[in-house]
Amino acid sequence: VWFKRNQQSLVKAEKLERENSQIRFETLKSQLNPHFLFNSLNVLSSLIKKDSDKAQNFVDEFSSVYRYTLDVIEKPVVELREEIDFAKSFLFLQKIRFDNAVDMEINVDAAKLTYLVPPLAVQTLLENAFKHNKATTDNPLKIKICNENDLLLVVNNLQPKIKVIDSKGVGLNNLRKRHQLL
Repeated sequence: VWFKRNQQSLVKAEKLERENSQIRFETLKSQLNPHFLFNSLNVLSSLIKKDSDKAQNFVDEFSSVYRYTLDVIEKPVVELREEIDFAKSFLFLQKIRFDNAVDMEINVDAAKLTYLVPPLAVQTLLENAFKHNKATTDNPLKIKICNENDLLLVVNNLQPKIKVIDSKGVGLNNLRKRHQLL
């Protein structure tokens, strides 16, 4: 009986590890999204011609985004502080890309910054806000990251894009699975 239970535990642990590896791979794939890379390089190209200082800041934040992605992808959890810093870099890039048509507010209790979260969880939620909403100078996309007790909230004003995006909910499903595994 003990041997059988031990075997079942090993099989279950192996299955969880395989599933976790697959989820990490899917997360990495989505973070290294060619559309994000292409859009960022186009923004950088236009910045180089207009404002070299802003272009340098853009490159610094862009490299920070990719460095963080590669550094944390194998980690099961990271401190919320790291995710918030990453979100600031990501939002900086988006703010430049959308020509300041993005307003952001980050208001998380300092005591919560050591809480552990799945890596790139906040970016998944931010990307959804950009994917499904328009952002214009007249009607900026307003994103707020805050906490309510022990919950982390990522809230945005609803400004649906007219063109319907074929969304399969992969990012949110991936985030749910990672959370369940933890």
